[in-house]
Amino acid sequence: MCARATWIEGTPGRLEEAIRQFREQTLPAAQGQAGFGGGMLLADRESGAAMAVTLWETEDNMYASEQFADQQRTQVAAAAGSSGQPRVEHYEVAVPLG
Repeated sequence: MCARATWIEGTPGRLEEAIRQFREQTLPAAQGQAGFGGGMLLADRESGAAMAVTLWETEDNMYASEQFADQQRTQVAAAAGSSGQPRVEHYEVAVPLG
């Protein structure tokens, strides 16, 4: 299993909109991607920062979804009032929750 982590530096006043966007649009759309294994959004309401983590069955699935992920992260970052580019990192899930 693999994970993609995306950090967004938004603004506190716009974070709720980013959370709504992720919950109502990004996650449902991600469920249609091959190999999607779940996702979550961690939020710091005080600073406006957020980190999205999505899980993928294989590395190939994760990288095949990059175009989709680029579109989604751009939308969520805009909703959050981010002035910079989201930071994206890829990981192997060494110890899954269970």
